[in-house]
Amino acid sequence: MRLPDRRWLLLLFLLLMPFLVPIPEALERRHLVRALGHQLHVPLILGLTLLLHRRGPLAGRLLLACVAAAAAGGAVEIVQQFCGRHARLRDFGLDLIGVGLAATWELWRLHRSRPALVLGLLLLLAVPAQLASLPAQLAAERAARDRFPSLGDFETRDQRHLWGESYEGSFGLARPAGGGEGRVLRVRAPASASYPGVVMRGFPADWSAYTSLEGRARMVEGAGDSLLLMVWLDDYHGYREGAWVTDRIHVSRNWRHFRVLLKEMEEHPPGRELDRRDVYSLVFYLPQPKVAAVIELDDLRLR
Repeated sequence: MRLPDRRWLLLLFLLLMPFLVPIPEALERRHLVRALGHQLHVPLILGLTLLLHRRGPLAGRLLLACVAAAAAGGAVEIVQQFCGRHARLRDFGLDLIGVGLAATWELWRLHRSRPALVLGLLLLLAVPAQLASLPAQLAAERAARDRFPSLGDFETRDQRHLWGESYEGSFGLARPAGGGEGRVLRVRAPASASYPGVVMRGFPADWSAYTSLEGRARMVEGAGDSLLLMVWLDDYHGYREGAWVTDRIHVSRNWRHFRVLLKEMEEHPPGRELDRRDVYSLVFYLPQPKVAAVIELDDLRLR
């Protein structure tokens, strides 16, 4: 069935437009709003698939409508890069969930297909499942504000939610290797990876009152008696524009205190200073390790 006045084209435009509108920075910075906003991909692409199946040149051809909706979702991710937004594979995965929900609903509506109904319910459960870690993440960010300027003593498990893998690195909170009190952040870097490490976000952004990042580090596994560990910082706009600052730490097999002077970190590109009122990411990584390595970090704080 097709609408003779082509009003379905207007509805098509309205369903696609939210993907192309720049998100206000004030909203983009809020973790809760950003996480919920990503989930809008599901109902919007679901609606797009239903529209294509019921109206226009693809009406009645469910497979083609699903393919067209999925292609539109992929194309939107590419176009978003020119609209002040980012292409994300995860968002395209949400698009596919929306397509799947629409397809299973139409199969149930038209043919009372029970397998389609079961699959649709499973896909529907996938939407809230992606938000399951959100309460713990928000609680960890609140605790980080209370600990600041300490960035990590790793004695409470909630701190794990502030850290993520960088490139091919992996991490965990664990007892120090060889025994000892408390917990440390243990980072594993596989051999021949480019920049394996860990990234921290969700801490208070204003570092303007502090001049250095300090902590303890040691090498647990790896070749030789020491290795080079890089420290990376960026501010919010630098993260979006590809600008950052770095410094290096020489890590030995014994615990060693390190101190990174924030104003003396190397700028990339040169002349682009870190905005210490708006720090966004802290990354520790190993530059192209030739053999697998494990390091431990502890007592990270600003001074």
